[in-house]
Amino acid sequence: MILKTIDKHSYMKTHLYLNNGKIYQRKNENLKVDIEIHKGTVDKKIKKNFIKPFDLFKGPLFRFKIYEDDEEVFFTLGLSSYNF
Repeated sequence: MILKTIDKHSYMKTHLYLNNGKIYQRKNENLKVDIEIHKGTVDKKIKKNFIKPFDLFKGPLFRFKIYEDDEEVFFTLGLSSYNF
């Protein structure tokens, strides 16, 4: 499901780059998506550590983590948005 979403929304595969002092957007078709799966639940410490700035010039502009315990699965998602 996550990989299909990324494929459908190609802007998620982009990053920014500089060329002659101007900022452009570039799509990375070969982007490797890393989704971490952890045991346990999402607590305040995990939420605090998950929220951090994105490097718009490096990418990717999203992050996913999955936490699961014996009863539930928790999905964390971080997305970057920018406008020019």
